[in-house]
Amino acid sequence: VLSSAPIPDTVTGIGAMAFAATSISEVTIPSGLTELTSAFALTKIKQITVPGTVKTIDAQALECMPEIETITIEEGVETIGERAFDSSDKLKTVYIPASVTAIGEDSFWNSDNASIVTPAGSYAESYLKENGVPYKNQ
Repeated sequence: VLSSAPIPDTVTGIGAMAFAATSISEVTIPSGLTELTSAFALTKIKQITVPGTVKTIDAQALECMPEIETITIEEGVETIGERAFDSSDKLKTVYIPASVTAIGEDSFWNSDNASIVTPAGSYAESYLKENGVPYKNQ
């Protein structure tokens, strides 16, 4: 049973659904990655950190992750795609940095228990306010 996915920093892309519906519960996103796809949908991962080298979190990239509790997005990430965190019932905390300048429609749809943390005055704060998504400033 595969419980972790060691991915070397030399990896620059991971195909959509590459690890989907596996028993993976741990993963370290490599610092060489520039785009995050739905590679980990339906896994048992509880926390994930998206390195700042990733410029885009694709639409539905981290959706349907039934065990995910914490998503930390590092400074440098610029775009969060549509429904990126959709249907993650156990999601408790999402950290969004000031570098994020675009967030797709319904990114937090059906993730009602999530506490979104973002810097005051950031694009993310404006988006969250406009869309009635509860958040806290870091």
